[in-house]
Amino acid sequence: MEIKKVGVIGGGAMGAGIAHVAALAGLSVVIKEIDQGLADKGVKTARDAFDRRVAKGTMEAADAEAGKARLSGTADYASLSDVDLVIEAVIEKLDLKKTVFAELDRVTPPHAILASNTSALPITELGRATGRAALVGGLHFFNPAQTMKLVEVIRGADTSDATTRALLEFCKTISKRPVLINRDTAGFLVNRLLLRYFDEAAMALQENGAAAARTIDELMVAGGFPMGPFTLGDMVGNEVIKYVIDTLHAAFPDRFPVPTLLVRMAEEGRWGQKKGAGFYTYAEGSDPDWLDRTIEEIRKAEGLQPSKLSFERFIRAMIDEAERMIAEGLVAREDVDIAMQLGTGMKLGPLAIADSLAAGAGAGS
Repeated sequence: MEIKKVGVIGGGAMGAGIAHVAALAGLSVVIKEIDQGLADKGVKTARDAFDRRVAKGTMEAADAEAGKARLSGTADYASLSDVDLVIEAVIEKLDLKKTVFAELDRVTPPHAILASNTSALPITELGRATGRAALVGGLHFFNPAQTMKLVEVIRGADTSDATTRALLEFCKTISKRPVLINRDTAGFLVNRLLLRYFDEAAMALQENGAAAARTIDELMVAGGFPMGPFTLGDMVGNEVIKYVIDTLHAAFPDRFPVPTLLVRMAEEGRWGQKKGAGFYTYAEGSDPDWLDRTIEEIRKAEGLQPSKLSFERFIRAMIDEAERMIAEGLVAREDVDIAMQLGTGMKLGPLAIADSLAAGAGAGS
């Protein structure tokens, strides 16, 4: 199926970024928002990205103007009556997304593919909120969509072969590297592997005390990660991390325990940089002793004992999860490392690191 016109539901940072890359590829794009003001804002964000390309010298002004002209905004679902593909990028609430998909099913042409940019929610449930489950799949872009090359293509239980092929081809059209997730699974690939490692690190932090946070972060950076798990948590938002771990715990309770520390952090509002404090403190007035005091309370209450801290311990958790996904037929072995490199900035993927460890070549270097 040829995709000529794309609808994007949601004009926030992700939606506008997705709209930009689709328009950049020569496709007509309409951003749907709850009101025209927000739709116009999303269009402006997408168009501004063209201006930045011109300023950097990577695009001719005439080509940028043509790209901007391919973008429009609307508050009316009726404007999606002639699209070939819709990408939903609203907030991560399943009931809201199901409502959106039901409405898209009503207003879009029968041939249109409906895709979600969700990072964790089940594609199968979204498909079954429509009368065209075979035409529903996942397109999980990474932030910022304008520059991140990876897209996870998720096949729900009802997604057809033709839909899967069309979504993979669409990713190539917009110059993205697709990685196919063969079955709907919690966390898909990148988040499932990344959170398995984060979870192991958080449990180790509880066991070893607050000073271990910086040690663990330094171990992982030395091993080829762009940042350590706790720096990452503070950047992304620890309440977001907890939400994803909760989702993974529900699916895989034996491998994804919910750290008590993360529960306390979410409750106390220690979400990270945006709140001025998380695993580290960023603003005056934040309690610099909170982490140490809280971990000691948890250690005493749960009878935790100090444990070994090493790069190998934490990367082994990620490697184990990757091998499980491959054995289950969820992902192709050759896609794992490229996905983790493109999606997280790792210098080497977990399988390459596993080979390096097996050969005695050193931890991730």
